[in-house]
Amino acid sequence: MWKGLACEFCVCDHGQVTCQTGECAKVECAQGEKLIHLNGKCCPECVSSNGYCVYEENAKFVSSNTTEVKHIPEGEKWEDGPCKVCECRGAQVTCYEPSCPLCPVATLARVVKGQCCPECTSVHCHPDCLTCSQSPDNCDLCQDPTKLLRNGQCVHSCGPGFYQAGALCLACQPQCSTCTSGLECSSCQPPLLMQHGQCVSICGDGFYQDRHSCAVCHESCSACWGPTEKHCLACRDPLQVLREGGCESSCGNGFYNKQGTCSACDPSCKSCGSSSPRCLTCAEKTMLHDGKCISECPGGYFADVTGRCKVCHNSCASCSGPRASQCTACTHPQVLRQGYCLPTCGESFYPDHRVCKACHSSCLTCVGPERSHCTQCKKPEEALQVEQLSGANITSGECLSQCRTQFYLENTGLCEACHQSCFRCVGKSPHNCTACRLSRVLLDGQCLSRCPDGHFNQEGSCTECHPTCRQCHGPLESDCISCHPHVTLSGGNCRTSCKEEQFLNLVGYCADCHPLCQRCAADLHNTGSICLKCQNARHLLLGDHCVPDCPSGYFAEKGACKKCHSSCRTCQGRGPFSCSSCDTNLVLSHLGTCSTTCFPGHYLNDNHSCQPCNTHCRSCDSQASCTSCRDPHKVLLFGECQYESCAPQYYLDFSTKTCKECDWSCNACSGPLRTDCLQCMDGYVLQDGACVEQCAPSFYRASGLCKSCDRHCLQCQGPRECTRCEEPFLLLEAQCVKECGKGYFTDHANRKCTACPQGCLQCSHRDRCHLCDHGFFLKSNLCVSNCIPGFSAHSSNETCIGRRHTPGLHVNDSLTLAIGTMKPLDFSLLNVQDQDGRVEDLLFHVVSTPTNGQLVLSRNGKEVQLDKAGHFSWKDVNEKKVRFVHSKEKPRKGYFSLKISDQQFFSEPQLINIQAFSTEAPYVLRNEALSVSRGERGTITTQLLDIRDDDNPQDVVVEVLDPPLHGQLLKMFQSPATPVYQFRLDELSRGLLHYAHDGSDSASDVVVLQANDGHSFQNILFHIKTVPKNNGGLRLVANSMVWVPEGGMLQITNRILQAEAPSASASEIIYEITQDHPQFGEVVLLVNMPADSPVDEGQHLPDGRMATPTSTFTQQDINEGVVWYRHSGVPAQSDSFRFQVPSAS
Repeated sequence: MWKGLACEFCVCDHGQVTCQTGECAKVECAQGEKLIHLNGKCCPECVSSNGYCVYEENAKFVSSNTTEVKHIPEGEKWEDGPCKVCECRGAQVTCYEPSCPLCPVATLARVVKGQCCPECTSVHCHPDCLTCSQSPDNCDLCQDPTKLLRNGQCVHSCGPGFYQAGALCLACQPQCSTCTSGLECSSCQPPLLMQHGQCVSICGDGFYQDRHSCAVCHESCSACWGPTEKHCLACRDPLQVLREGGCESSCGNGFYNKQGTCSACDPSCKSCGSSSPRCLTCAEKTMLHDGKCISECPGGYFADVTGRCKVCHNSCASCSGPRASQCTACTHPQVLRQGYCLPTCGESFYPDHRVCKACHSSCLTCVGPERSHCTQCKKPEEALQVEQLSGANITSGECLSQCRTQFYLENTGLCEACHQSCFRCVGKSPHNCTACRLSRVLLDGQCLSRCPDGHFNQEGSCTECHPTCRQCHGPLESDCISCHPHVTLSGGNCRTSCKEEQFLNLVGYCADCHPLCQRCAADLHNTGSICLKCQNARHLLLGDHCVPDCPSGYFAEKGACKKCHSSCRTCQGRGPFSCSSCDTNLVLSHLGTCSTTCFPGHYLNDNHSCQPCNTHCRSCDSQASCTSCRDPHKVLLFGECQYESCAPQYYLDFSTKTCKECDWSCNACSGPLRTDCLQCMDGYVLQDGACVEQCAPSFYRASGLCKSCDRHCLQCQGPRECTRCEEPFLLLEAQCVKECGKGYFTDHANRKCTACPQGCLQCSHRDRCHLCDHGFFLKSNLCVSNCIPGFSAHSSNETCIGRRHTPGLHVNDSLTLAIGTMKPLDFSLLNVQDQDGRVEDLLFHVVSTPTNGQLVLSRNGKEVQLDKAGHFSWKDVNEKKVRFVHSKEKPRKGYFSLKISDQQFFSEPQLINIQAFSTEAPYVLRNEALSVSRGERGTITTQLLDIRDDDNPQDVVVEVLDPPLHGQLLKMFQSPATPVYQFRLDELSRGLLHYAHDGSDSASDVVVLQANDGHSFQNILFHIKTVPKNNGGLRLVANSMVWVPEGGMLQITNRILQAEAPSASASEIIYEITQDHPQFGEVVLLVNMPADSPVDEGQHLPDGRMATPTSTFTQQDINEGVVWYRHSGVPAQSDSFRFQVPSAS
C-alpha cells in the first residue's frame, strides 16, 4: 500500500492497482481553534486562530483565470511565482519581491523569462549609461548626473520635441516642436501656429497670424490681421462697425454698413445708404442719379436744387426743369423754341440742329438767318423771290415789294417764273405775258415776232387797226397802209363803191350790214362784216351788230364791246388785271385777276372776291377776324391783333403766335397740359406746374406754391420741418439722417429716430437701454440716478443688478497631478452655477493661495502668478489658462480656496484639496551586504544601500517589514536605543542607520524593507554578513565604485573609501598604492601653497591650491577632502587602482 495524493491510498493486488479516498473522522475543535484543511493535509485539523493564514493564489490556465484559496500554517514560507516570496506570520501573509543584486556598473541587465532577477551579461552598457536595460544603448541612469535621460539616451539638453522634468526629458505634445511643459508649446510643428502656448491650425478669435505664431489683436478687434487698431477684421463691441480696418461708432461719409463692416460707397458718392452702396449725397459739381453721382444728368433728366437728377417733361429730350417750357433739347423730329419742344418752329424761326433760331426780319418763315433764306414773307403784300432750293421741295428766297422781271406773283406769295417767251406775265402760260422782250410784241397775252394783219405795234403791244384796214400804222381809219382785196387805198383810207349800210365782202360784192348797223366793213378774219357805226347812237358795237349793253365776257371801250381776258368771266377793261368776276373754280383777287386762292393778307368774301384784311392782320378769314397778325409783337386773341400778351387762362402757341386756352385748372399757363399751369384758380395751389387742391406729401405750401421738402424728405410741413424721410434715412428732430447717434434709437416701423430715456446713451427701444450716461446706472433696461434697495451699483459697467440667487461654486474632487508638474483648472473640477445670469460672466476670486505651489494665469503667452485677492474669468478657465504648479520641494498634499462672483454677490469660499503623486517609483541603485563583527555595530551607508527616487526622495519612507533575526536596526543619537521600524532616505544618506549584532553564532542576517513614496513601493531584501570579531585589526568600512566626468576630477570622501582600527587614529591609517596604478588618470593631493612657493611638478589650480600626484595618503587626508582622482580625458569606460593599508601594529 502506498499514498497517492493527500487523501488517496492505493493497493497493488495481483497486478491490479486499486485506489481509495480516505475518510476523515469528525473532529470538534476547542475554543480559540478552527477546523482548517491545511495545504498538503488529507483531513482538516483543529488549528489555533493565529496559527494559519488564508491566501488566495491565482491559478492560470489556458483559457481562464481562477483563484484557489489556501490555508497556510504559521511560519511557513513559499514562492508565489518566480519573483514573489510570501510568509505566514501572525495569521497575516506578507509578500515581497526579493531584492535583486544590481549588475555591475556599465553592464547590461537582461530579463530572463521565469526568473525573478535579471542576468548580468558581459555586454557593457553604453559609456553614457550608469545602468541600462533591454539593450546596451537604453540607459536607465546616466553616468553624468548633469545629463538628462531622454528615451533611454543621456543628453546635455532635451532638444526639440522634449521638455525637462527633473532629470528626465519628457515628450512634448505631438503638435509641439519645442515646449516648456506638457501643457504648453513654445514652438509648433509646421504648419501649425503658436497661440498662447498651444498649437492650432488657424488662429482663434482675437488673434492674427504673425509668421509662425498667433499674436493678439488690438483690444478693439475680435478678429484682425495685424497688431494695431487699424488692423481689425471684426469688432469686439457689437455696437461698433468696421471701417478701413478700424472699429468706429459709425461708417461716416463714403461708406455704408454691410453686416457690421463699412464698405466703400460707389466711388462717385459723398455718402451712401446705411446698408446699401447706392449714393445718397454727392460731392460738389456732381449729381445724384439712380444711386450714383455723375458729372451731369443723363438725357431726359435735369439737376434740381438738391443736386438730384429728376425726369424732364415728357416732351423734352433734356431740360433745365420739370416744365414743358424748360426743355433744352428735343427728340426727333421735334424742335426747340424758347424752351418748348414743338413739331415746327413756327413763324419767324427756323430749325438749326433741332433748335429754333430767328429768321430775318423780312421773313415770316425761313430756312436760315439771311434775307435770302425766307420761305414766306412777313408782309403779305411782298413777294418771295425764290433763289435756291434749300431742301426737299422747300423754296427759299428774298421778300421784295414786287417780283423781278420774268417773274410773276402767285397767290402763294411766291414769284413764279414766266413762260420763256414773256418778259413779264401774270401766269406760267405763254398766253399770260404782260410784256415782251424788245424784239417781240405783245398780243392778247402772247409775245409774237410781229403783229398780225389788222394790228400795229404800239410801244411793244399789238393794237388793232381800224376795221377797214388790212394793215395800218395807227388806229385811225386814215392810218391804213393796205386794204383787203377789191378795196382801193386812197389817202390812207380804204374806200369801196358800196352804198351806205352796205359793205364790200371778200368776194367783191356789196352786201347789206346788220339791220342795227348804220355803217359796216368786211371782217377780214371771217366771212361776215364788222359794224362801224350803230343806227342807235347809244348802242355799242359788237361784231357785225350793235347791242345796248355788252354781254358777259365783254367790256365797253370807245363805243364798242371788247372781249375780256381769257382768265376773266367778266371784266372792266383790257388785260388779265381787269376781271370783275371769275369762273366758279376761281376767285377774284385784289389785283383784278382770277386766281385759285386769295393772295396773303386777303380773305374771300361771299362774292368770291378777295378783300384786304384789317390793317393789323397778316391773314384773316373776315374783315373782323384775323388768323395771324402783321405786327410780330402782337398776339392773336379772339381774332384780333391788338394785344401784346394773351389774356388770363390763355397761353401763346409760339408756332402760330396764337393765344390758346389753358387747361381748365389753370388761371395762367404756358401750354395746353394740366402740368403747364403758371397760376391757379382760387382754391387751388401750384405744384410742379399743376394746380392741385392740396400739396403732395413731399411738398409744403408757401406763398400759394407747393415747394419741395428738403433733401431725402418724403413729407414735411415747411423748410427743415420734415415729418417722414425716404429710405434708408431716418427722421431726427425734423431732419433726415443716416444714423440716429447717441441718445436715440431707430424706430424702423416709423423710419425715425426716437429719443432714448433720460440718461441713456444707447438703447434699442424706448424702455430698453443698453448704456447709460455718466452719473446714471442701468436698472431693468432703464437709466436711474440711484439704484433702489435690492439692487447694487456696478461702477465697472454702471449697472444696477437685482438678484434672487447668489452664484454657486462646488468642487467635484481633489486636484491631482504629478509631483513638480502643472495642471490646468477645468470644469470637471469646478462646478459653477448662476441662476440669474450667464455663467460666462462670472469671476473667480482667490481667497487663499496654494500651500504647496502656485496658481498662475497665462496671458499673452506669459504666466502671471495669482496672489490672494487675484481673480480670473470663466473664459480663462474654459481656455485652460489658469494652472496650478506644484512645487517639488513642498508637500504633496496641500490646498487653496476660491469663490465666485457676478461682480455683485459672492459665493461661499470653497476649498480645493491638492494631491501630488509620484510618477517615478523608488528604486535601488546599490544593495551590498553589510559586514559586521559578531556582537558589534555596523553603519548602513549609501555605499551599501542606495535607494533613489527621482521625483520625491523627501517623501520616501522605508518600512521594516521583517526585522533582522540576530540583531537590531538602530538610529544614531536616539535615546533610548530602540529598534527602528521606519526611516527616511536622508537619515540613510547621513549615516544615522546602524545594525547592532546580538553576538549570536549566526553567519548572516536579513532584513525585509519596503521603500514607499506614497504612490509606489519597492520591497528590498538587505543582507548582513557576520564575520569573526576583529580584535584590534584593521577593517575596511567603505570601498565603493563611483563615477567621474570624462577629463574631470572626483573627491574621494570617507563614504567612498574608509578604513578603521580600534586603537588607531585617522592619521595613522595609511593607504599605499602598491601596484596596478590608475591607467587613465592619477590620484592627487590638493594642498594650499604659499604665493612665493617655487614651481614644482605640481599643477596650480585657479583656487590657489596645487594638485600633486601621490601614491600614499592617510585616512585623515580622505576625511579632510584633499584626496582626489583626476581623469586624463582619454576615452575609457572604467579605471581602478590597488592599494593596501598596513596594520597599525
